[in-house]
Amino acid sequence: MKYSKGPLTAFDPAGKAWFHPVWVAEKFGTRLKGLMFTDPEPLGVWFPGCSSVHSHWMRYPLDVFFLAEDGTVLRHQVLKPWSVTSHPQAASFLEIPCGVADIASLPNRLILAEAPFTPVDWQAALPR
Repeated sequence: MKYSKGPLTAFDPAGKAWFHPVWVAEKFGTRLKGLMFTDPEPLGVWFPGCSSVHSHWMRYPLDVFFLAEDGTVLRHQVLKPWSVTSHPQAASFLEIPCGVADIASLPNRLILAEAPFTPVDWQAALPR
């Protein structure tokens, strides 16, 4: 699958990498497919400008992170196959296979940017 941008890394506000790689789904085909028909490996897909997600045709559950415009994590949800969910205030969401990221260390804000990333750049890295 060809994503429009990436790979990016999800950083916390201090500049510590939390998850990598993250690909950007901006075109219809990549937004429709997301992680469908893939194996559960460490791979994330970010959907800017989207506040709802489905897991139709998925073979494994997803960790879904709904993000505000500034990257604040509004909600984390485990989405089982053949489910739908949304968050009305979300400006975007990040989906990754369930269990491949350390949820216990999830920061309260995620900054999606190319590595290397320094905390000084966090405002420039906000989703547009």
